[in-house]
Amino acid sequence: MSEKTTRCADCRCEFTDEELVGATACPKCGTASTPMDMSDDIELHINVHELRILTIWASNWAEQHCKPASQRTLSSIINALRPQVQSGTPLTMGDEFQGVADTLGTDVEVHGADGKQVIKPETRH
Repeated sequence: MSEKTTRCADCRCEFTDEELVGATACPKCGTASTPMDMSDDIELHINVHELRILTIWASNWAEQHCKPASQRTLSSIINALRPQVQSGTPLTMGDEFQGVADTLGTDVEVHGADGKQVIKPETRH
């Protein structure tokens, strides 16, 4: 059996070369985004504060300037980073606002270029 060589930038599924023969999009999610060569995976040492700066800036930029497909790809990358940092560390302003809503147990209104967004606290059982 062949080893996995390629990862989708959106859904993060991994594929062998054989699974991608003739593919023009991700076999799992259908995105046409450029896939990742898994041999390019690296271990990176960065301070969490630096990572937060990068992800907050990238998220804000994508929200204002990018198409939904690019926003999904960035969101997928940020979601892959979350388990690699301290539990509960917010990586985006959306994470920050969600934390405020969860802590206060109430809705939080965020006003931006696209108008008002209401962030609800997570439901706890």
